[in-house]
Amino acid sequence: MKPNLNYIKQLANGNATFENRILGVLKRELPEEIDGFRNSINSLDYALAAMLVHKIKHKVSLLGMEDGYKLTADFEDELREGAKSLQDDFEGLLKIMTTFLNSINTETE
Repeated sequence: MKPNLNYIKQLANGNATFENRILGVLKRELPEEIDGFRNSINSLDYALAAMLVHKIKHKVSLLGMEDGYKLTADFEDELREGAKSLQDDFEGLLKIMTTFLNSINTETE
């Protein structure tokens, strides 16, 4: 699973301001959603965890991670069933996304 900016660049259609705005939102919201996800897991609130995973799933899609999207969708379904066997794989995905986003400089920072 390797993130990329292909889909974001396609959406931006050459508009660097729009591209930077999307990246800024991702960089701001993802850490908040990760913290909320981890807190909900720790408090065994799997319904809230599933809701946050659902939000993260859209960010996975924006970063062009098709395999990651499937993992995230499966984990969301699993959480709704009260299970979390895919959590370690999902945490790995979160690390990849965070590292990638932290490596990108945007004009909105």
